[in-house]
Amino acid sequence: MNILAKPLTALVLLAGIGLAPTAEAALMSRLGGLAVYDTDRNITWLKDANYAKTSGYDADDFAAGRDLLGFTH
Repeated sequence: MNILAKPLTALVLLAGIGLAPTAEAALMSRLGGLAVYDTDRNITWLKDANYAKTSGYDADDFAAGRDLLGFTH
């Protein structure tokens, strides 16, 4: 194997990473700071993952029919 093969391969990979497009998503505060909106994925999630103070098993039951400032499940 050529002695320059590994360093040359590493250089090419690093150059490719440097040319890769970067993410331009913005995270915006919503609902008076209770939620975060991701402009890239077009999703909103609660800032406090344990807002409902429940386990994962009854989180869906908690969300069903809940109205949080106009957003419903």
